Amino acid sequence: MGTRPEVIRVPAATFAAGRDPDRLRIGGLGSCVGIALYDPVARVGGLAHVLVPDGGGGVEERWPAASPEQAVAALLQAIASNGGEPGRCVAKLAGGGQAFEHLTAAGRPRPVGPQTAAAVRAELSRRGIPLVAEALSPEAGRSMELDLASGTVTVRGTGGTIQVL
Repeated sequence: MGTRPEVIRVPAATFAAGRDPDRLRIGGLGSCVGIALYDPVARVGGLAHVLVPDGGGGVEERWPAASPEQAVAALLQAIASNGGEPGRCVAKLAGGGQAFEHLTAAGRPRPVGPQTAAAVRAELSRRGIPLVAEALSPEAGRSMELDLASGTVTVRGTGGTIQVL
């Protein structure tokens, strides 16, 4: 009999990494962006639940994956620690909704979700990590699960929608 997969939950502003046959799961993606990095050769990957588009204001000290720069660096290190090769990683994204439209900047709604998604894309590009799929949407309340056996990411919406990346 094979090893039973463990489901590892990833709360907001944190990250986790693992290997086949485990699964990594984020629940409740609102304006946050979930980053899945996966090494398809080693079948090792990680998932980060990114909270804000940039660091500052003490978020780095309180949360290990609050900003894109911090989250991607932590994921790459964790993937290497689990036997993966960061240079082989591909990325998939989900989330980026408009959960906090009431937040304003200069009297206008601040699009936290789209800003965070753009910052994540920029960080991946800066590091040369290919972005192979995304499920970014204004819909809030989604979940994201990375299957480390296959690299498949399943995104579930509150209305019952399912997207497989």
